[in-house]
Amino acid sequence: MNEFSKLLPLIKNGMKITLGKMDCVLDDDFLIFSDYRPHQTITLHTNRVPFWIEFDGDEPMPLENCPEAFFTTLRKNIERGNYELPKK
Repeated sequence: MNEFSKLLPLIKNGMKITLGKMDCVLDDDFLIFSDYRPHQTITLHTNRVPFWIEFDGDEPMPLENCPEAFFTTLRKNIERGNYELPKK
């Protein structure tokens, strides 16, 4: 089973995950961090197909277009409870 397939059942619409360099798996260099931007918040959207991801301060993109290592980063952070769900 690939990382994308492992990630899909874990995500919910509107889920927000704030990531810093230390939250990413070793081979994940998808997000760019700097002194100016040490953390980035991403929002996952599952209310349309394809699912898409919105980046803090950058353009959204289809989730499936992200690299495999980023899927691992997302999955591990969700499993650790490092996310927020939208308030109802």
